[in-house]
Amino acid sequence: MKEFLIIDGYNIINAWPDLKEISERSLEEARDVLVDKMVEYRFYTNIEVIVVFDAYRVDGAKVKRDRIKGVDVIFTKKNQTADSYIEKKVEQLAKDKKI
Repeated sequence: MKEFLIIDGYNIINAWPDLKEISERSLEEARDVLVDKMVEYRFYTNIEVIVVFDAYRVDGAKVKRDRIKGVDVIFTKKNQTADSYIEKKVEQLAKDKKI
């Protein structure tokens, strides 16, 4: 079975002082730095990493998925929190016996 690390990207950005400082200048840059850190983490641990950013309040937002250097980056659809996406993803992984 694979190991997974699934994180709420904005919670991490707001919790880590260096990322919070960057986000005050540019949220996009803070997301990029977080993803870069998660790419390094995946490289050293070989754990599958999924970073979820919610687009809860973004009009017309649809689920967007990217794979960046082995890390899955997800932007949720409008009215979907990162937490609800993560809960469903964990259920799916458990059902598929991947975790």
